[in-house]
Amino acid sequence: MKRYTITVIILLATLTSFAQNKELHPMHKYLYCNGESRWGLWGQITGSFSPAGDKYLGWIGARIGTVYNDWLNFGIAGYALYNENLTSKDRLNRTYRMEGASTGIFIEPRFDITQRISLGASLYMGHGQLQYRYDKEYREEMLWTEEIIDRVTFAVFEPGISGEYHFALRWSISAGATYKITSPLRLWNTGDKALEGFSTHVSLKFGLF
Repeated sequence: MKRYTITVIILLATLTSFAQNKELHPMHKYLYCNGESRWGLWGQITGSFSPAGDKYLGWIGARIGTVYNDWLNFGIAGYALYNENLTSKDRLNRTYRMEGASTGIFIEPRFDITQRISLGASLYMGHGQLQYRYDKEYREEMLWTEEIIDRVTFAVFEPGISGEYHFALRWSISAGATYKITSPLRLWNTGDKALEGFSTHVSLKFGLF
């Protein structure tokens, strides 16, 4: 995973060297602007979907970022599993489910195609936690140390691409795809690469400029 990180950082640094000052973007307001440097702040909510064998993985997340000169975005992000189909039963017929979340940082250069449409290439890096936990109705009869069947912490590396459309002065929607890579999960009854693979996502962004 380290070599993936180094490769992408070098690529993004190379892209940065080609950055040029642009005219003020008509769909943006700015937190700070002195003519040569322009900074904005934004928030985004995201929903993503990826197949996982005969089930699927659904994630809901949020990002808070800043944009420099209308093209270079970076900030923090967090995601959590939200689907209800990741349940199983033990030998006593008690239901438990997979729970997971991750947090990290991202960097995302975006390039304008028109005044309203842009394309971006993103990189998310962070760490997360995945666990199997009994449903609430069974946890009431257990000690708190018995609620969790197994738990693991993992590293995540997720490059992706997306297209964004500005439909109002402060608002935009986007859609895209990512490929998630994780460290081996080493979790009970779960493959080491259970979270890895392609996913698609849609997002809604509001400019807090």
